[in-house]
Amino acid sequence: MTRLKLPLILASGSAGRKALLSEAGLPYKAIPADIDEHKIIKDMNNSNPEDIALELAKQKALVISKQNPESLVIGSDQILVFEGHIISKAGSREEAAEKLKSMAGKTHSLISAVSVVLNDKILWSHSDKADLTMKDDPVFLEDYIQKSDESTLLGCVGAYKIEEQGKNLFSEIKGDIYTIMGMPLKSLLDYLKKEHGLKITKTGVIGHPIAHSKSPLIHEFWIKKNDLAGHYKAIDIAPESLEKSVNELIEQGYKGFNVTVPHKVAIMELCSEVDNTAKTIGAVNTVFIKNGKLSGSNTDAFGFIQNIRENAPDYDFGSGPALVLGAGGAARAVIYGLLEAGAPEIILTNRTLEKAQELAGHFSDLGKITVIDWDKREDALAGIALIVNTTSLGMNGKAPLEISLERLPQEALVCDIVYAPLMTALLEQAKARGNKIVTGIGMLLHQARPGFELWHGIMPEVTEELERLVLK
Repeated sequence: MTRLKLPLILASGSAGRKALLSEAGLPYKAIPADIDEHKIIKDMNNSNPEDIALELAKQKALVISKQNPESLVIGSDQILVFEGHIISKAGSREEAAEKLKSMAGKTHSLISAVSVVLNDKILWSHSDKADLTMKDDPVFLEDYIQKSDESTLLGCVGAYKIEEQGKNLFSEIKGDIYTIMGMPLKSLLDYLKKEHGLKITKTGVIGHPIAHSKSPLIHEFWIKKNDLAGHYKAIDIAPESLEKSVNELIEQGYKGFNVTVPHKVAIMELCSEVDNTAKTIGAVNTVFIKNGKLSGSNTDAFGFIQNIRENAPDYDFGSGPALVLGAGGAARAVIYGLLEAGAPEIILTNRTLEKAQELAGHFSDLGKITVIDWDKREDALAGIALIVNTTSLGMNGKAPLEISLERLPQEALVCDIVYAPLMTALLEQAKARGNKIVTGIGMLLHQARPGFELWHGIMPEVTEELERLVLK
């Protein structure tokens, strides 16, 4: 478990600073600090800019610490120095445009400061400076001003966001990116690690492509829900770069990662250990890293079975045969899970008969598997206790699953691992005739739980709030 010893509060409402702490994986609560910045700057008119930035950061932290004495409070501020003067945020688009044009072709400095306070006592403070030289390009600058929104022009001291289009304004940048974004984050993290036992658990999911993955939503939800220090990233790795990229994750201190297509089989060759479930299924979807070595497991079968146990608790896996539609990667986990849970027989059918026969042969030592032609799928419904669709048929953008449930026993359970849409045509048909149903979203959520426990030491819960988030 990777929690800070004390609760953490950010004394700021800045979206940029909140994003920085979230990106770093810090668990925190944000409370805006109400201080008179203009008065502090005026009173310290003869002080050097670094001292002014530090004082602003300290005062923000102290204000919030008075109401939260048992929390570590982070105060942070940034000032812009141009031609010897401290420049404030613009009050209008016109003022922002004037500021940017005056800095064109010249160098200005951004000074960011951070202070940590506990029980009204300043524990640590630090400031850092970056120097930025702006291009002298009136046409580009005018276009930038016209296209920028007010949150950038009026909300940022420099009227730009360096992490977005603002970087194209400059011919030279000297300084740390986080300092430019508003906080000397690396120094803050080093302090929290050294003095307060901060350990950030780095995890993620690898695949190609990966942008569609729901896993970051799920794991980040649990990380925040449990106040853990950690983050979970979607990492796009092409097949030809798998070994090199995984070694880089090890070097970066990752504790583990999930694996999705096309790496579930290939990753097994890089694992020092693979558990029996993953070996039998023939794929790894969860990796734990210890001492630079990979241990692989597969949680898909757990996710499938647990989804049924949670949503159809009265279902008895030993009550009768299960009809499984499909013979792809998902079918492997479903068949393994069903046989391990006590299903007396699996009736397997697939549009390509040879794939179904190959899959049946793979699992023949675990239990009885009967392969039938795809055209006989409706004939097989009589007498079964469970039907599971593991194909993509019925998914948004895919061909429909054509099957009549007329011969299906009334007491049979119907499950579809597709969750987009949540209520597939198969489930709608089953529900209309009175059969109990289990949707596919639960399998996605439950399969993520063992990996989270492996990395963080906490078995998370699947809740309606999480389901709504993932389905949104």
